[in-house]
Parts: sequence; structure tokens; C-alpha cells
Amino acid sequence: MGVNSDQFDRTDRSAGAKSGASAWWEEVRATFVLAWPLVFTQLAVIAINTTDVLMMGWLGPQELAAGTLAYAFYTLFFFFGLGLLTAVAPICAQALGARQYRIVRRTVRQGFWVAILVAVPFIAVIYHARPVFLFFGQTEINSELAEVYLRAAVWGLLPALWLIVLRCFVSALSRPRSILIVTLLGVLANAFGNYALMFGNFGFPALGLLGAGITTSIVNFVMFAVMLTFVSTDRRIRRFAIIVRFWRPDWSIFGSILKVGWPIGVSVVSETGMFGVAAFTMGLISTAAVAGHAVALQCAAVAFMVPLGVSHAATIRVGIGAGRRDAAAVWRAGWSSYGLSTVFAWLRHCCSGWSL
Repeated sequence: MGVNSDQFDRTDRSAGAKSGASAWWEEVRATFVLAWPLVFTQLAVIAINTTDVLMMGWLGPQELAAGTLAYAFYTLFFFFGLGLLTAVAPICAQALGARQYRIVRRTVRQGFWVAILVAVPFIAVIYHARPVFLFFGQTEINSELAEVYLRAAVWGLLPALWLIVLRCFVSALSRPRSILIVTLLGVLANAFGNYALMFGNFGFPALGLLGAGITTSIVNFVMFAVMLTFVSTDRRIRRFAIIVRFWRPDWSIFGSILKVGWPIGVSVVSETGMFGVAAFTMGLISTAAVAGHAVALQCAAVAFMVPLGVSHAATIRVGIGAGRRDAAAVWRAGWSSYGLSTVFAWLRHCCSGWSL
């Protein structure tokens, strides 16, 4: 496709030419530059959910409790898809490190395919969530309201997963700020949509939780469309032509994404699933307990998103080093991300101490 390799690996070549403390400093700097937009992107994703929680609370504790149960159920599937498709980032990064640019396009294309593979059965299960809620002891009214939200929100699952593929792609190209901007726009669009459709403002009908679900789907579609437009028109990225021959399979890469991604997906669901289990447990106590849990959960979610963003940066930096067959670069990339995460944990501990 005539992609100019100098556009994508100047930093890595300069880092590779150095040694000792200088090489470590370059790696820490490169990891930080890549990580901070990814961290803020994760926080922006949480901001979308926080906006939903806040506005559901305006509807009342019953709606907030039902929305919390719905979100907890939805995220079990979404986070598995997120972890699975995260495999696109290291595979793209390794191909970039090896200067195999056609592999990058094929990986993104097969990432879209994998997203379709998992989204179809997930949508079917989420759409019929009410019997699941009842089976786990949730009240009839909470189960009914949660399903109302989910039946509208579930149609945004596939574009949300496709957006993850694009996020991995641009992050591997060291262009993560683009996805940050798109996600921040999504936060604003979500707040506007909720205000209009949940409460009947600007001439729209007041739809309550149904309006929140419709907004979720629309925002996911819009964010994906904006991001796809960006990667299709940006001068440095469009040369990869990721949509060209979209329907042509590459079963080797398709299998690689599944092989690399499914353990990540299971791991992410294991880590985040406990929050969903907690929400269902609160539902066995009372509606008020679920509503209170929704508010408290936001604090834990914010803390979790920072190391998650750093981990995404780490997979890309390690992948680039592996693609160059540079074991020292892989070593530096891994330990640099550990160092950044440790610094964050220490700062969070200090801030917690000051708040007391």
C-alpha cells in the first residue's frame, strides 16, 4: 500500500539506538506518552457510565437500581469482548515492529470479523435478560425495567466492539489522542441524549430508562462512525486502507486474535465480573442497596481504569519490541509499564491518606 515506515517507527529506532539509562528513559517516556491518552480514554468511558448513573438517579431509586443491574449484566459481555479484541493491539504492534504493514490491515479487518462473531450471540442473550434477572432472585419490577433499558442499549454493542478494534489500531500507530477526543465527544453526546430522551426535553418524549438505552446505542454508533471517518481520511493512517477487501478472510490472523484474546477476555471478565456479582447480591437485599452500590461502584471503577489504560500501552510497546526481535526492548517495555503503574498506586495511596 506504499506506507512510509518512517512515519511510524522514528521513536522506536531512536530508542533502539541507545543503551543503558538513556534507553530506559526513552522507553519510560514513550510508554507514558502512549499511556496517558489511553488512561484518559478509559476514564472518559467511565464518565459516560457515571453520567447515566447520575441521570438515572434523577429518575428515582427504582430506575437507578434497575439501570445498575442492566449495566452490570451488559458489561459482563462487553468487557469480554473488550479483552478479546485487545489482542488486535499487540498483533498490529508486532507487525509494525517487523514492518509488515499488510498484516496490520488484515488484523484490523479480522478484528471486525471477530467482533461480529461474539456480538451476535451476546446480543441474543442480552436482549432476553429478564429471565436471567428473575433466576438470580431480582424483583419483578427491577427485572422488567432493566430489560427495557437493555433491549434498547444492546444494539450499540457491535459498534462499541468495532470501536475497540479501531482504538487498538490507532494506539498501535501511537495516535491514541484521536480516540480520546472521540470518547470525550461521546461523553457530551451521551449527556445531551439522556437529557433529551430520558426527561422529555427539546421536544422529545420522556422515555425514562428506554431513553437512556436508545442514547447508549446512538452514541456508540456515532463514535464508531466518527472514528472510522478519521482513520479513513487522516493522511498518515488512511494508507493502511483497512476497509479495502473487507470480506476477504484471513483465517490465520482470525485464529491468532482468538488465541491471544480469549485469555485476556476471561481475565478482564474475572476482574470486573465481581462488580456485577456484587450488584446482583445487592439486589437480593433491597432496591435501595442496589442504588447505593451504583454510586460507590464509580469510585472503584475510576481507580481500575488507570492501570487498565497503562496495560494497553504496555501490550503495544512490548509488541513493537517483539516485532523488531529486540529482547531488550521487550524487557524495558514491560518493566516501564510496571513502574508507571506502581507510581500511580503510590500516588493514589498518598491521596487517600491526605483525604483522611
